Amino acid sequence: MALETVIVEKWMIDLMLADAAIGALIGTDIYPIVAPQGLKRPFMLVIYQQGSDINSIGERSLAQPLFQVKMVGRHQDVATLRAGANRIDALLQDKRVVVAGYQIRVQREMEIRTPDFGTGVEYENMGGMYRCWVSLAA
Repeated sequence: MALETVIVEKWMIDLMLADAAIGALIGTDIYPIVAPQGLKRPFMLVIYQQGSDINSIGERSLAQPLFQVKMVGRHQDVATLRAGANRIDALLQDKRVVVAGYQIRVQREMEIRTPDFGTGVEYENMGGMYRCWVSLAA
């Protein structure tokens, strides 16, 4: 098996970019790991957090990456952030797909809603932690 995290991350970003509702909220401002400096807000981040593997005889049979998928924006954009977080969940929760020869199943493990005051401006983060189960498609 290849780097399952790369395959899942690309699939998640492509899924969000193809969605008209997400596009209406944030356009194409969807980024892996970190957003560019000075970015117009709100935007979405897809961040690999950690994962584990299940190995069978001589090979990895299942990868279980965990991704944080969230909307980020100023507090005054809370309605847009909430709508985006709800759409993220609608697109990912209990999703089962085959991508690039891999079967992917997704479940949310927990909701995210945290403030961020690091820049002196109040930002909100809304979304979820999504566990994926990734195996070679039969």
